[in-house]
Amino acid sequence: MKTSKKLTGNGLYESSRMMLFEHRDAYLETKEAARARVKPEIDEQRLEEWSRTIAEAMAEGRALAFRVFDPFGMDEVRGAIRQADIRGRRLVIETEAGLRAIRVEDILDVE
Repeated sequence: MKTSKKLTGNGLYESSRMMLFEHRDAYLETKEAARARVKPEIDEQRLEEWSRTIAEAMAEGRALAFRVFDPFGMDEVRGAIRQADIRGRRLVIETEAGLRAIRVEDILDVE
């Protein structure tokens, strides 16, 4: 008599395994968090340079390109600065898609 693969070795357990939705979601979140990157530190001199560039662009109404930190990739925002919220430490940028707010802490580069 021939035995089924399900009944040999660890086959019975292997064939009856299942994963709950909550476990699957937790597994995917853990896997995504492991991919997350750490934001690099920006030196004071570079921050001052960006501050001057942003002030000049606002005065002239000129568009800029911002590289913005994202833990899972790199984001680029291009457009003119419409508002600088000093207390909230964010800039409101008018892009082709509409207005977008970015946090000053998340800026990695200004061109």
